[in-house]
Amino acid sequence: MAEPEVPPKPDSEPSETFKPWKRPVLPHEREADPIRARGGGLVTAGLEFAAIVGLLTWLGRYLDERFGWDPWGTAGLAMLGVLGAFVLLMRRIQGLQHKKPADKDRGTHE
Repeated sequence: MAEPEVPPKPDSEPSETFKPWKRPVLPHEREADPIRARGGGLVTAGLEFAAIVGLLTWLGRYLDERFGWDPWGTAGLAMLGVLGAFVLLMRRIQGLQHKKPADKDRGTHE
């Protein structure tokens, strides 16, 4: 039985056109982007803002029709909704400025 032929080892480094394959970096292996990590809490802020204002405006319309307060229930509760949603948004932004991205993983709050 003949021994299998062993290909000769190359004397030089691989050519510039050939580059060995490298495994891609997986998402969980990447370093966290601090801007994305902290900004993730603001993704739904626009929807929350609209929901708060919309809900209180709808409640104001209902109270106007029920008690005849037209337009004061709608105007008052809509303005209260805008103010409340704005305060909520500002608190969320201030909380993100003081929180480190790794705090979310550890469950600690500063």
